[in-house]
Amino acid sequence: MKSPRILMLSICFTLAAGVADANAQSANLPVQNLIQANSRDSFDKIPKSVVYQAVFFGLVTNQYFLDGIPEEDAELISNLPSHADRQFAEPEFMDNQRICNELVSDKARGDPNYVDTMHKIGLSQKVAQSRLDQHYENVLARLAPDTRKKVQDKVTQLQGTGAIGYATPDMEAISRNNPEAAPRLTDRFCNSILNSRVQFSSKLMADDLKGGTPFSTAK
Repeated sequence: MKSPRILMLSICFTLAAGVADANAQSANLPVQNLIQANSRDSFDKIPKSVVYQAVFFGLVTNQYFLDGIPEEDAELISNLPSHADRQFAEPEFMDNQRICNELVSDKARGDPNYVDTMHKIGLSQKVAQSRLDQHYENVLARLAPDTRKKVQDKVTQLQGTGAIGYATPDMEAISRNNPEAAPRLTDRFCNSILNSRVQFSSKLMADDLKGGTPFSTAK
């Protein structure tokens, strides 16, 4: 079973990232404010979690593959958490909620620093990305050597193909290159965060399959 072709025009692992993406797109921001990569000619610039999510998404229901690996590995892969699982989505959301509450306090004092807030949001997104990357490193470490090699072979097969397209707003770059856009974008972002009634729960990658997409916004 081949991994599904994935065109990832935005990282929407959490509600916060989804809102940031929508804000940046609506602002028609220059290319230099986007992080872009694809598996054809810039594979090394794609976050590890995006690549491994694509690979495991193709394996989680591949019974032929699962039957050919140790039972413990098959159980681990079958029960991999979704990127929208609370262990990933909740920390990033809470971090952004804290950042936005700080902006609200600064506005109440009449001293809002929108550029600094956007910079903090960008750092929060990078921390969230690193958390996902580390998750997959941990998963690989738990697999038997033969299974790990099979997974790595799947990764290798993606290189040089058009299987993955990746683009996401670079919030830090926006804060540097388009500071005039910071008030509008951060206000929209923070309004969405602070007015959200998001409820976090456990969610498997297999649950994403049922929804028809490997990328889910926490709701």
